[in-house]
Amino acid sequence: EITKKKTHENTLHPIEDWTDLALGETLIDALTADLVETSPFLRSSLPVTLSGRDLFGIADDYWKGRRWLSYLLPILIHLQPRPSSFRTHPIAIIIGRNFRITELHEESLRYAASLNVTMILITPTSRTTQIRKLKKHPYIILATPGRLLEFIDRGCVDPSRVELLALDGVGELLNEGFHDQLERIISQLNRNVVQTIALTRSWNQMVADFVSSITNEPVEMHTSEL
Repeated sequence: EITKKKTHENTLHPIEDWTDLALGETLIDALTADLVETSPFLRSSLPVTLSGRDLFGIADDYWKGRRWLSYLLPILIHLQPRPSSFRTHPIAIIIGRNFRITELHEESLRYAASLNVTMILITPTSRTTQIRKLKKHPYIILATPGRLLEFIDRGCVDPSRVELLALDGVGELLNEGFHDQLERIISQLNRNVVQTIALTRSWNQMVADFVSSITNEPVEMHTSEL
């Protein structure tokens, strides 16, 4: 049996469609143009994450239905009031496995670009190109744990002022042996982190304990209950 720790009851009402959310016309137009439907998971999770609360989302296939929007949209909304002159360090970090994080970058880039929010993908490819892009101080970094830790150790990424953290496939990352790397990364985040969102397919006591240790009274949401 999974022991639930520090979880918080969800008292927010699910949405019916995108217009129920304060996303702004640009994002709603982009989502509508892409024919993105509000899946049961998104209808329940977005009121939680857009309110600023932590989320632990458990789904058999969190990629289906673009459940990653449950963390991407709050990140984009969080960044909206900031002038471009503020961009001296990353504000949000999204960590995932190589193929997932690459797909996410391709899927989410147009939403970020529509709001002039810069993001960079850090994967096991050209270091020189990625270092050059990092010098432009993107708002959002999408990365695999190993490459992100390497760039932090090199001094190319300053995680100390990151405000939002998303773990895409946290259970899969832990099961594949990234526990120590994730802990090293998270240990370098200061108290500036105001929200952590973790999605997973794999759910066991190790995953539950890890997510509990890095979140603050998260709302736990399982697709089988929606």
